[in-house]
Amino acid sequence: MVGIGPWWVVTGAIYGGITTGISFAFSIYSPQLKKEYGLTQAELDSTNTIPSFLGLVAWISGRLTYRIGCRRVLLIGSLAVSLTTTLQWIIARGNSFVPSQYVALTFTALTCGQYAGCVLVT
Repeated sequence: MVGIGPWWVVTGAIYGGITTGISFAFSIYSPQLKKEYGLTQAELDSTNTIPSFLGLVAWISGRLTYRIGCRRVLLIGSLAVSLTTTLQWIIARGNSFVPSQYVALTFTALTCGQYAGCVLVT
């Protein structure tokens, strides 16, 4: 494949593997989100519950791998996980460009992107 050397793939695989565990570490963000934006526990619970249904379409990653190749799928998944995790961190730190009433919805959408990236990486 032209343009993506083997070490970029290895780097992406390692980074993707490390960041896939981040979805289980959501409790790191929870207290800050409650404090910063006044979110309830129920709002935070939906943030991680709704994306779990993405497992129903996990087969798409296999089709995508077949069509565009393993390296590209791994790269896309790693970038998706990296970008969504970084955006979640920015929002949790209070440096948000998102209005407070949309924080829970934005976090849910970002978590969906994170889960989709995890599906592609794994």
